[in-house]
Amino acid sequence: MKRIAWLDLAKGITFFFVVLVHVLEGIYKTGQYRQFNFFAEATMGILFIFVMPVFFALSGFVYKPVSGFKGLLASLKKKIISLGVPYIIFSVIYVMLQQLGTDVHHLNSWQDLAHIGVLPIGYLWYLYVLFFVFVLVGLLSILNISPILQLTIYLLLLVLSLSQIIHLPYILQGVCMWTSSFYIGYLLKKNH
Repeated sequence: MKRIAWLDLAKGITFFFVVLVHVLEGIYKTGQYRQFNFFAEATMGILFIFVMPVFFALSGFVYKPVSGFKGLLASLKKKIISLGVPYIIFSVIYVMLQQLGTDVHHLNSWQDLAHIGVLPIGYLWYLYVLFFVFVLVGLLSILNISPILQLTIYLLLLVLSLSQIIHLPYILQGVCMWTSSFYIGYLLKKNH
């Protein structure tokens, strides 16, 4: 598959901002540089507004709908390898590094690894949620639900997630929160 230069650049810039916001967050949580709290809070606030929606939209931009249930299963098997394997490996590495240097703002235990199927560790939530976004969008696509109705459903799920009227399990909260950004990216590619 041919690389799309602007897409690679957009992913790189967004990745830089993700690293920046998490570095700032880590420094902020130490409380050692209180004189910079306003700068850190303002910068994190601005970055958190667009970084993850853009990441999900970029993922949606490269999404290829499948036809039929068998196509969906085949696609999800590939996603388990491309998202699930790094998710597991980096979860183990993340906890191992935390255990080596125990002076972290949120220490995960080895037991937390046993629960990564329901509650991701640290910053790896993105891979976890993205897999289930692929599941939802794939299911609604093979049911031939119109793009406008799908977008409406995803936006309603976003409102449900943000309103916190009901307490949703982590995975449902994540899927409700991020599917609309993903689908908007898909629609941008589909409709130029």
